[in-house]
Amino acid sequence: MRYLFFVLVQIAVGYALCRYAGRRVSGDRLLSRVLKWCAIALPILSIGIILTTSLQGDGTPELVTDLLIAEIYFVSLFIPFDSATKCRYGSVTALLCLSLILPVMIAGRRNVGEPITTHYRITVPGESPSDSIRIALVTDIHLGDLFGEDHLARMEQMIEQASPDYVFIGGDLIDRNLSEVDTLTAAYHLSRIRKRTPGLYFVLGNHEYYGDLDENIQWISSLGTLLRDSVVRLRPDLYLIGRDYYRARDQDIVPLSNLVDQVPHGATTILLQHRPREHWERDPEVSGIDLTLTGHTHAGQIFPMQIFQPLLFRHNYGCHSSGDGTLIISSGYGASTSRLRIGSRSEIVVIDLYLSR
Repeated sequence: MRYLFFVLVQIAVGYALCRYAGRRVSGDRLLSRVLKWCAIALPILSIGIILTTSLQGDGTPELVTDLLIAEIYFVSLFIPFDSATKCRYGSVTALLCLSLILPVMIAGRRNVGEPITTHYRITVPGESPSDSIRIALVTDIHLGDLFGEDHLARMEQMIEQASPDYVFIGGDLIDRNLSEVDTLTAAYHLSRIRKRTPGLYFVLGNHEYYGDLDENIQWISSLGTLLRDSVVRLRPDLYLIGRDYYRARDQDIVPLSNLVDQVPHGATTILLQHRPREHWERDPEVSGIDLTLTGHTHAGQIFPMQIFQPLLFRHNYGCHSSGDGTLIISSGYGASTSRLRIGSRSEIVVIDLYLSR
């Protein structure tokens, strides 16, 4: 249904473009005709893609999303540029806009296909550093129609190069349904990661809830340690709290303060959760969390979402102060709906945590 919504948006964008073309100075009839034909042909093409992939049992019609993004960028560039030239060079303006959009779309693919490793160095306040651990944080992998074996193989290689002590998977490992995942291949790569580290820990994200939740939980639990509002001791003075995905309609969510109370006083505490809602927004009595690790935002993924996300989250990417501790938000390793990132980059996060006694 969401792709039918994209088609409706395509029709709306095309209609607006046709209305604009109809008001143009009647000197560039060729451009007006091209725009009108595109406004008709692109939605029809998108519907055809949806029907074809549905009948063949294939995956997500990703091209529908990419076409819509390209159309929106084209309209956003063409109308102001064309108006600035008083509609005198319509064909040239259209070619200029297309020449600008094409490299942006190509770079958007590269931003997903060539993920980077982002490093942070965090020191827990104390008299003197005495120990350190390295953590690899990977969020928003979105295994399914868009991402599979190559995606995981590259992730395994990046984690191996980082040589972390612990690997945390911060939700949205599965895009939607487990039936869309090559479970044997995925389990193979994740088991290799698990063998190289003392611990592989998972929390759930919103996308695990979109599919068969029980099936997703069972499979993830077979890969490592799934934390759902629970606490584990990583080292004598280091504890990890794994938060279940918070849904606004849940009335029986476990208060975070209940989980923090299970950590001995003075121990270093890491909170792993999917959404970057700072814990004090819903549980202001909580203190003593030294490091909060999250994902979910994709750092906006596709411009101009980066402009609007601060309306939903205080921070949408990077390393920030969080109460008495530190908040790290990853842009995620995969992407949602499309293998495009414009204004963001796929990544794994490596954190060197220096502990004090």
